[in-house]
Order: sequence, then C-alpha cells, then structure tokens
Amino acid sequence: MPGSDLTRRAVANLRRFLQQNPSKTPVEVVDVLADPSRTLRNRVFVTPTLICRRGDRKPLRLVGDLQNVDAVARHLESSLQT
Repeated sequence: MPGSDLTRRAVANLRRFLQQNPSKTPVEVVDVLADPSRTLRNRVFVTPTLICRRGDRKPLRLVGDLQNVDAVARHLESSLQT
C-alpha cells in the first residue's frame, strides 16, 4: 500500500473499525498521488482524510490516522443523526 506511515495506519485502522462496525455504506480508498484531480474535486488538502458523504448535506471529514476508534464511531454516528 503506497503512502506515508500515517496513511498506512489510517487505512489499517479504518479496516479494523469496519470489521468491528459492519456497514452497508461503501468505502473507497483513493490514492491522492495516483488521482490528483479527484483529490482537488473532493477538496482534500490534508492526508489522510476520511470523507463521509451524507446525502445532500455537507460531508463529514475526519483527518488523521483514525486510531481513536471510539471518537471515529461517535463522529460518524452523530453525523448520521443530524
């Protein structure tokens, strides 16, 4: 997997989170170096960034290695409720 140590940790933590919290929501990992135009379209200026799309609402963005699984879960749950 390409990327920095921080990015590799974020992807590993995301996979672990998804194993512990199964979801029907599709998850896609995008390599910003391989697809820079998509990175700009999605306004990703810091990596790693997790973008959670919620219909017509503004996307939720979580930045970092996602190590704190409880905080990730709280943010995702609250974003889906509001």
